[in-house]
Amino acid sequence: MYSSVKSAVKLEQGVTPFFQSHVGVKQGCNLSPTLFNLFINDIPNLFNTTCEPVKFGDTELSCLLYADDL
Repeated sequence: MYSSVKSAVKLEQGVTPFFQSHVGVKQGCNLSPTLFNLFINDIPNLFNTTCEPVKFGDTELSCLLYADDL
């Protein structure tokens, strides 16, 4: 599905040459939110088992996830 994705960047001066895109999900693709959720779901578990939490008073925080434009 995403095996040979090519992208270009639109700038003021014009459009860049196309380049291979090996990571990420495509903007505007209906499947992108689902793929993002599948992969992001494992990150808190990884942080909780491998990182020391930061303390804020009585609260411990080991991973803070934030997504924009949902």
